[in-house]
Amino acid sequence: MARVPVISGDVMALCRLIHPSNKPCYVEVRPSPLAWKLECFENVRAEIRLRGGRFITGWALWQPSGFFLAAEHHAVYEPLTGPPWLDITPHNSIATRILFLPDETAIDDVRRRRDNVRMPLVIDDRFSEFNRLCGELNDISWRKHPGTEQRLLETKQRCDFLRAELDEAHPLPKLSRNDRCLCGGERKYGECHGRQ
Repeated sequence: MARVPVISGDVMALCRLIHPSNKPCYVEVRPSPLAWKLECFENVRAEIRLRGGRFITGWALWQPSGFFLAAEHHAVYEPLTGPPWLDITPHNSIATRILFLPDETAIDDVRRRRDNVRMPLVIDDRFSEFNRLCGELNDISWRKHPGTEQRLLETKQRCDFLRAELDEAHPLPKLSRNDRCLCGGERKYGECHGRQ
């Protein structure tokens, strides 16, 4: 399960790689009842049509594994009353907030889905191949040309196999009771999701 990272030197290095002058901030996750899972751009557009407000584009920052950080193209909602921003899109995680890097240049392009930006946390020659395969998967799945199904399947299998190898070699550190909870909230893991 991907973790919401703390703002560290590695996170700041990833942010500078994407947008040298903007700083990341935490945004509360408050899914809209009508929102679709993982469809942030459509969800924010629908919320603005319904309630007004503003569209904020950028990147959700995650630590999916012990070997890399990822920035996922994302949109959050600014209410008519102004900040704080809200992440109104349901996620596949237990996150109560996300780490978000605003980026006004990260507009939604319906012709091509932006790939995640990945940054290694370890020195391992296999990361370059993993990153290349992830990019290839994004391109193949977005184009959806006839006859690409087999190539998509083969690339996904190679990517999944390499990810499993890298996860085994560089697992996410286990959380102790006093670490901040993986949901991204302020409470300690032992007082939050660690009790479950």
